[in-house]
This record gives sequence, structure tokens and C-alpha cells, in this order.
Amino acid sequence: LRSVKITRGMIGINSVEAAFMLSANTGYIKLARFSNYTDREFVAAAIHLRKKGATKFILDLRGNGGGYLETAVAVADEFLKSGTLIVYTEGRTQPRKNFYATNRGLLKDVDLAVLIDQNSASASEIVAGAIQDNDRGTVIGRRSFGKGLVQQPVNLFDGSEIRLTVSRYYTPSGRGIQKPYGEDVDYESEYMSRYESGELYAPDSSIYENAEKFKTVQGRTVYGGGGIMPDIFISADSSGGSPTLATMNYMGIFAEFCFDAVFSGKYTFKHTDNLYTFVKNFEPTHQMVDDLIELAQANGIKLNAQELEHSKERIKQRIKIGITGNFFDNEGVWLAYCLNDKDVAESMKIFGDKIILK
Repeated sequence: LRSVKITRGMIGINSVEAAFMLSANTGYIKLARFSNYTDREFVAAAIHLRKKGATKFILDLRGNGGGYLETAVAVADEFLKSGTLIVYTEGRTQPRKNFYATNRGLLKDVDLAVLIDQNSASASEIVAGAIQDNDRGTVIGRRSFGKGLVQQPVNLFDGSEIRLTVSRYYTPSGRGIQKPYGEDVDYESEYMSRYESGELYAPDSSIYENAEKFKTVQGRTVYGGGGIMPDIFISADSSGGSPTLATMNYMGIFAEFCFDAVFSGKYTFKHTDNLYTFVKNFEPTHQMVDDLIELAQANGIKLNAQELEHSKERIKQRIKIGITGNFFDNEGVWLAYCLNDKDVAESMKIFGDKIILK
């Protein structure tokens, strides 16, 4: 036995997971959360991409569950002209409070696409709503989560705490971000019902027909009812999906295989000193796929041959993303992911651009 003294270290969790150029003109920023220093990280990433020549930006808020209001306002401020309304709060007993853009901001003149999905919530919806209502950019993806309540913490004598809802968030056009809840609403099942109803794979016309309509600054119609409805709907990518693929992912097979592939020395990789060159040239081999399947079997996963064949291309994509990530961290993950992403492809189409890695 040995006694070891362990000192806890500070582990930084970045809000900006990746920032890189997709072409000579288009920069991409993956924003994972809105924390205390998100605005500083975002500005640093924006400066970095502007120096590289970015005049068009893709802001990826997919999966971003939100965070601090202040940093959401600060990020939106980078894109909007001084005096532009970003968001406001109002409650039954709380007076309206407006949040406006200032005269600061590095990105007030760039073309902009904002990516959202069903997991984009709270602060992400504030940014997307501000961009959409002010006709500042194009919102692409699927209807966001719909979380727009302002909660005030109240400390109790026993050390516990309650959070009392005192007001709601509203976009500049007056749309409430919060989705409906109450006695007649099955709030807990609403998220799952989006999968079951097929809303993630095709636009649900009933949502638009029944939703309250609002107008943007330029007179475009936008829809209320909870969450931010995108300007351009992109279906969730289910191509190549299968129960076998889902099981392998859930069991951590891809993560384990990709880590071992990089650090075991079994395979030879080229261009590991340059992310763009690596991504352009690396493709998973048949041997890698076979070894992945062998690892899955060794972990007791029963594999279906037909499902494996159906998911073959998706398996290769995940191997490429995982291995690239082990060499180049989050930036490698997201660059490899962007190459086959429908939302990013639509953004580039709007910009009149295409992915060219140099």
C-alpha cells in the first residue's frame, strides 16, 4: 500500500468548443454553453477568425442548454446595432425590463447563420430570437426547447432553497420563449412527443397554423407558442441509423476504439501536426471497421449484419470524428463533423459558399 496526496486542480470548461474557418470567407463557432466568461471566449474566437478573413459566420447553438442571461445578451450584442432590442423580461408583478445592444461589437457587418435544435434552450433561444426578430441572420434547424422563465432564488431557514418564477423572457417581437405548461398540458412528455410525432423529421404544419403570429423588424412572420421556430427547417439526420449503431454508441465502443486506435500504435497516421490536412486526407480503413466490430463483440454486443451494412457509412464517419478528436481535441471533432452536416451545408448554400479547407 502507498499513501498518495492528491491536490485538486482547476479544470477549465470552455464555452467555445471550436472556432475555425470552413472556407476563405466563412468562420464557424461552436458555442456549447453560456457561462460566466462566455462573452470573453466568444470575442476572442471572433477576433481570431476575423484575422483569418471571415466575413460570414456560422454560430452553432445546437445542444446548448443555455446559462447566464448576461452573457447571452453580450453575445447577441456582437451582431446587433446599437439601440437594438435583444430581449425583455416581464411578469405578473414584475415590470418590463429591456436589454439593448450597445455600440460595441465586432460582427455587426457579417453574414450570419444560427444553428439550433430541440436541445437549444434558454440563453440560446434568447440569442436566436434576437437575431431572427431583428432580421440580422438566418436561423436554421429545428424548433428549440422552449425554456424562458426567470426564476428568483429564495433561501429558507434550514439551508434549502426554492426558485420562484417571477417573470418570462420575450423576444423583441413579443414572442414568449417558454413553451406552455399547466394542469391541461403534459409538460413532461412534450419533449418526447416531438420524436413520436415526427416533428424532428418533417415540418409540423399544425404548429404553424395554430401558433400566434408576430412580425420581425422587416415585416416577416415569425411564430410563437414556445421555443424558436427556425427560418429554414432541417430534419434530424437519421440516415444510416440502426439499433446496432445506437447500442455501440451507448456502450462507449466508438470512444474506446478511437482512443486505442490513436495511442496503441496499431495504426499509422499521417499529417497529425495539421488539423486541416489530416481531416482532408484521413479516411477509416476496412481494418479499422473490422476491429471496431470485433471490440463490440468482445463487449458482449449482439450485432445484426444487415444493420451493420445499413450503418456502414455512419460508422466510418464516427470513427473519423473520434480519431480526429483524439488528435486535435474538440476542434477536430467539430471540423470532422461539419464535413457531413446538413445544417452546415445549408448555411454554406445561403452564403453562396462551400467548404474548402486550406
